[in-house]
Amino acid sequence: MLPEALQLRKEDGELDDVLDRETAEKRVREVVEGFNHRVVAARRQLQGGPPVVTPTRDPDVEVRRWAERRDARALANAEALRRDAAGTRAGSERRRRLWWRR
Repeated sequence: MLPEALQLRKEDGELDDVLDRETAEKRVREVVEGFNHRVVAARRQLQGGPPVVTPTRDPDVEVRRWAERRDARALANAEALRRDAAGTRAGSERRRRLWWRR
């Protein structure tokens, strides 16, 4: 269990990965707003420990960044599938040629 300030810093560092697991824009906004709410609540508490220096995040910016990362992953996956399909065709043609040489 970490102090609140350190826990929030850790969550801030992992937030992009958490958002990338979400599939809907609405859910991304909810996660960011929940994170922001915890940051603001921690700043208001005057308990001991390290100060809360974690910044809040703009939900609109995070949704845009999430969509860009999602699109980039989809493009990379499509490219990998295309390469795999091309490699499979080349491999099957090679196998056919080798069979006929026997």
